[in-house]
Amino acid sequence: MLLLASMGPLLMLTGTASTSATLSQDLRRSISGQWLWMNQLSGSLVTLDSRWRLVHESINLPRGHCEAKFAFGEGDANVVKLSVAWKRPPPPLSLCIPGELDLQEMGFVVIQTGDFHDERTQTRCEVHGGGVIADTVVFGKVDTFLKGKAGSVVYKVFSSSAQTSGYATEAVEGLAARLLDEAGPFEDGNGNLDRYSWRNGLTGEVAQLPGDWMLNDMIVAEGDYVTYTFYRWSGAGKDFQTKDVAFLGGLEKNSPVKLEDVIQQLLDKRSTGKQQLSKELLPGGDIHYKLQGDGQEANMIVRDGKRYSWILVWTSIEAGAAPGSLEQHALLSRILPTLR
Repeated sequence: MLLLASMGPLLMLTGTASTSATLSQDLRRSISGQWLWMNQLSGSLVTLDSRWRLVHESINLPRGHCEAKFAFGEGDANVVKLSVAWKRPPPPLSLCIPGELDLQEMGFVVIQTGDFHDERTQTRCEVHGGGVIADTVVFGKVDTFLKGKAGSVVYKVFSSSAQTSGYATEAVEGLAARLLDEAGPFEDGNGNLDRYSWRNGLTGEVAQLPGDWMLNDMIVAEGDYVTYTFYRWSGAGKDFQTKDVAFLGGLEKNSPVKLEDVIQQLLDKRSTGKQQLSKELLPGGDIHYKLQGDGQEANMIVRDGKRYSWILVWTSIEAGAAPGSLEQHALLSRILPTLR
């Protein structure tokens, strides 16, 4: 895939790579005692104190599922878990049945079920339970409701508390309530994600990304160099196909890694006799590289920001499909405002 095929070797320039961007969060946590978490579906930033841990987070666009699990303090007694599915059919018979199964699978005994918020439609209910975790009595609750056309979205928040600390119980209930309040519209009612939020880890800016583009990987490397790779996809299961690829790299200006070396290695990997390379200085000062050959076209723009230098690469995997300009690109045009 032209330039994008050489992204792996590029990381050799920056030393050992890591798969998590926790350094800035750890710094914020140690200085202020707080850290930020972004709800990818609502786009809001949630400020949590240092006693909260993000245990797990994932979003799978083709399967239509998003999940985030938090734990407060030590152990697994004080927990909040968000689970959203927008491609699965609505649960059978009663909405509370999945809630019961969730509690039972986690070792809880169901104490109260069918506490419906809407008795007529039964599209929202709570299930309460209790259990013992590490010799501690823990009470849990699952709050589930259907939303969207014909119940196309199952929105679920699980919370549990040991209730040995009033502050811990208050923190758990507060986070669970906030996540429930942020169940805004994010899909079209037909099982397709309309948009979701992405946060540029270098600048902290948030962008709304189209629902058919997903973040495939993020790599943080030595020298304050961060890369993001996105795929545009269609279909699901066996019909899943990757249509386009886009790449964003950010390099701090005082990094020991030289921007010129990064650019040259990218070009050297694919600038053979089979591809034609052109270089253009754009009116705003950006440098535009274009590679054409083998029925494909790849573009790379180098942008000089205030603190970071940015590399944007995009191409279309489909043979003969023109990838268009940067300003026309469905994904990168939305990311541009986050570059500083």
